[in-house]
Amino acid sequence: MMTVLGVILARAGSKGLPDKCVRELLGRPVIAYTFEHARASKLLTDVVFSTDSGPAKVIAREAGIEVIDRPPELASDAATVDAAARHAVEEWERRHPGGEELKGSRVRGHRVDAVVLLYGNIPVRAEGLIDRAIEHLMQTGADSVRSVAPVSKQHPDWVHRLEGDRMVQFRANSIYRRQDLESLYYHDGAIAVVTRAALFGAVNTPDDHQSFLGRDRRAIVCKPEDAVDIDGAIDLYIAEGVLRGNAETQKRRNAEIRRDGGTLLGQAPARRHEGKRRSDEATEANCQFPMANCQLESEGGVRIGGRVIQPGASVFIVAEAGVNHNGSVETALRMVDAAAEAGADAVKFQVFRATELTTAEAAMAAYQREHCGAKSQREMLTKLELTVGDFERIARRCEELGIALVITPFGVEDAVRIEKINAPFGQHVGTGGSRRAGTSGIERQEHCSESSGTSVAAIKIASTDLTNGPLLDAATATGMPLILSTGASTAEEISEAVEGIARRGAIKRLILLHCVSCYPTPIEAINLRAIAALQGEFGVPVGLSDHTTSVEMGGWAVAAGACVLEKHFTLDRAATGPDHAMSLTPEQLVEYVRKVREVEAALGDGTVGITQIEEDVRAAARKSVVSAVAIRRGTRLARSMLTLKRPGTGIPPNDLATLLGREAATDIPSDTLLSWDMVR
Repeated sequence: MMTVLGVILARAGSKGLPDKCVRELLGRPVIAYTFEHARASKLLTDVVFSTDSGPAKVIAREAGIEVIDRPPELASDAATVDAAARHAVEEWERRHPGGEELKGSRVRGHRVDAVVLLYGNIPVRAEGLIDRAIEHLMQTGADSVRSVAPVSKQHPDWVHRLEGDRMVQFRANSIYRRQDLESLYYHDGAIAVVTRAALFGAVNTPDDHQSFLGRDRRAIVCKPEDAVDIDGAIDLYIAEGVLRGNAETQKRRNAEIRRDGGTLLGQAPARRHEGKRRSDEATEANCQFPMANCQLESEGGVRIGGRVIQPGASVFIVAEAGVNHNGSVETALRMVDAAAEAGADAVKFQVFRATELTTAEAAMAAYQREHCGAKSQREMLTKLELTVGDFERIARRCEELGIALVITPFGVEDAVRIEKINAPFGQHVGTGGSRRAGTSGIERQEHCSESSGTSVAAIKIASTDLTNGPLLDAATATGMPLILSTGASTAEEISEAVEGIARRGAIKRLILLHCVSCYPTPIEAINLRAIAALQGEFGVPVGLSDHTTSVEMGGWAVAAGACVLEKHFTLDRAATGPDHAMSLTPEQLVEYVRKVREVEAALGDGTVGITQIEEDVRAAARKSVVSAVAIRRGTRLARSMLTLKRPGTGIPPNDLATLLGREAATDIPSDTLLSWDMVR
């Protein structure tokens, strides 16, 4: 197989925009987009970055891209692109004499066969363009392949010279309609693939700065918007618009896929076996509320107790103790122990006062009447209260066991109680939060998105309070991560709640939970596809509040894209109380967590390509090009001389056409596995 080296080129100096490759574009350096394009290629053997820019070198090394230090004489305005490319190729060949593993394939020798030139100041390229260009070069046998786009309003027949202020046609014509213009194309700079022979042959024609493209020059036609070349500040705005537009287009496609019952790609973790990474789709442009900067991976996700919650991260499992302690703090402490032992990441309780939460005559739901001996909600809930002192003990136990504490408040007063729970730990609610003079105790400065340092790691808002504006105000004002359930809510109500949280500046702290408010929820009613729908609509991490009795449901939800799972558990399913009967036992909670982690492992990292455990079977079962007859040195290879046989450790069948017409560099016995050093 050909050795194809990707060479990314960028200079620190630029007359238009110095160090433009490290300028910020949608929260990332411009050069990072080209790194991503190169690493997404399946046909590049390796990628190097040739530059004299110190900041760009740092970015490249952080991205795992090999850096070639460009000498000063090749970094000036007078230096040519092909000279810098030859230097990069020679340096790579010196460092890699052959035989090592690069991007999952073994390099057969020290010589590069073809070079892909990528300019680091082009953050927009058509998807798959690099591999398309390489394939076109291999199929045509050309000296070079470049991407081009059609000339439109700047067509030579429509441009003019100026003599003073008098307009003179560049080419005399009377063409009025665009469709009557001759089809002309310009090189958009997105890619150029050249053979080694053409690139190094250019040293013989130093006055022809295009000679490195060879004589046989081919093109791949792209759309004008498929590439944006950053030369000046205005180009950054153009690129931003195109990238946002591409993200919006992808969002609409995802919505169509979900509407048609399909499965979205890219929902698996972002780590890739071959060191490559798909474009992060959780960008600001994906979000319904761009003013809130709701970027997931680029902004670090939502952090709870030292954990990052975002697509691709390990699922955050919340063991919902709820009110299953039946008002006993000792039982609550045993529940913390059970949640930690099961491997849950957090344990959740509810804080309320029955007299503040319900009227004296508020009726109970059917499931509550079935499992409680009380006559009203207030009577039932009074028996299930815990005091602030109780919660302080629970918080200390959580800290001792290393499990996060999440609490659901049901009113503004309960948010104040959460502050009191945190007080013994010497922290205000939210790291870095400080009191404002003349404000209530729960109002905090909004510059915190991580809960480390407080005893309560996050606030969970129940589905019943999704439309409770005062409570949402109080919860967001704490500066703490906010988990919001969406059960029994219309799409409009969910949208209004999220929009309100965005206006409060708390969108980067928000996690949504899909929820079906039915206790227990029948499996056929759980609607797991809603997880992806919420993620696509709002651009925030989404999970599942699981009210089924299934120990399998958590794993299924992970496969559907859940970032967070909330599951009720109890120490005794036969106990009196509203939630015991629909809750898991401690043993079932252990099984629930185990199955979730198994599914996470089974989902893998989303890589499409060969894995290490397949290498042995691949080598044994794949075929290679083999000599069908004895071939004398100097003979030009014909199809009749070659066949395909196992093992797959030689030249692959797809390169058979590349061999035809080449000369045998040595005598090749019959039934011999061909290698590239046998031909020339």
